[in-house]
Amino acid sequence: MQFRRFGKTELILPVLAFGAMRSMQTWDHKTVEQVSQQSQNNLLQILDKALHLGINHIETAHGYGSSEFQLGKLLHEFQRDRLILQTKVSPENNPAKFVEKVQLSLKHLQTDYVDLLAIHGINDYKSLWQSVRHGGCLHAARKLQKTGLVRHVGFSGHGPCEVIMEAIN
Repeated sequence: MQFRRFGKTELILPVLAFGAMRSMQTWDHKTVEQVSQQSQNNLLQILDKALHLGINHIETAHGYGSSEFQLGKLLHEFQRDRLILQTKVSPENNPAKFVEKVQLSLKHLQTDYVDLLAIHGINDYKSLWQSVRHGGCLHAARKLQKTGLVRHVGFSGHGPCEVIMEAIN
């Protein structure tokens, strides 16, 4: 497996990540008790194989249905300090709602912190504004970072180049 430094974080990540969007059983936010054992077994086998191959960057999102529940049920089987755990949360008009979603993600993942938190889906100027305005979601994420719940903050997006460039700047 090849590894690279991840931006300004100084984290060394594999060039391939374990993206958990399609590994969940359902898009519904279900509890682990509602997830089939077969789905959990499949996820465990895939995760175990990925880690065996050196893919230790595990990426999920609050909006990925049962993904966080399912990962949270399994992550205790692996050494947490060997994992680079990332979740993503969409920006909100009210940054307190954003923080609530991050805290819910931590609860679902059954972890005290995430290595990477991305403000998820800066796809247009509204989501950019929600993120970077004075007191917005980026400010809230930085506060979470100071408490140790989040180690590094970034963003994700599929928007036009000019929106992405403004987010970077």
